[in-house]
Amino acid sequence: TAVVGQIRMRVAMMWPDPPTLCSTGFDGEVEDYSINIVAPTISTGAITGTSFVAGTIISVPYTVVGAFRTGNIFTAQLSDKNGSFAAPVSIGTLSGTSSGTVNATIPISTESGSAYRIRVVSSSPVVVGTDNGVNITVVSGIYTSVTNLTGFTYKQNLGPSAAQSATFAGS
Repeated sequence: TAVVGQIRMRVAMMWPDPPTLCSTGFDGEVEDYSINIVAPTISTGAITGTSFVAGTIISVPYTVVGAFRTGNIFTAQLSDKNGSFAAPVSIGTLSGTSSGTVNATIPISTESGSAYRIRVVSSSPVVVGTDNGVNITVVSGIYTSVTNLTGFTYKQNLGPSAAQSATFAGS
């Protein structure tokens, strides 16, 4: 595991054998290098739109800097309705090591609220990305489950045809 920040790396070559840690007075060369080790980062991009009905599929773009390992999973997370990520909800994943877009779904069970945020995190290494930077409004959907329709005749249990229709009204 590398330490983040400026470090010095020394490379030594000796003839006819490689130097040891305690080598003294040798015929060779020593070079010092300054290396800046930067931690990988994830920046969550702008989400197209700011108001969604629960159950909507959205695209979550993100940009990475640094190295991510093979087998890494990027995960889009939804905050609570106050913008807190204390208990984030995973809404979509993408396997990869570079910048991309996670296809995510706002869960149908999401409460209505106007201060949601979305961020992207990674698994290898574990990196928590920035959030999308803008509050998102989620409106809980109205869903009805139809369990019994009457007045239709189905031939050989094939179900409704294109010519059959139903109208539902509610408040």
